Amino acid sequence: MRLNSIVTLISGIVVGGLAGATVGLLAAPRPGQQTRKLIKENVDENLAKISSSVGEAQRQVTSRVDLVGRETGKRSRRLQRIGQRMMAEQKASLERGLSRAKKVISV
Repeated sequence: MRLNSIVTLISGIVVGGLAGATVGLLAAPRPGQQTRKLIKENVDENLAKISSSVGEAQRQVTSRVDLVGRETGKRSRRLQRIGQRMMAEQKASLERGLSRAKKVISV
């Protein structure tokens, strides 16, 4: 699940909870104490859903950060090997050129 989708989900849960609580208050034929109890239960339930969604988002973000870190490390090591190989090739080429130049000068 994408982070944007998670944020949308959490926003939907919060808005839905608030809308439900508001409608419950306006349309409730119950006494105040009973209505407050229902609202509290509704809020508690929505907070639990939000907490779960946030926890899942954190796990996914952590997982992706770990993956990016591993991939970055792999690519960094690969680039280092390529650079070392290129330097060795250039050094060998320069040494061959120097050797040829010495032969030309000494003749």
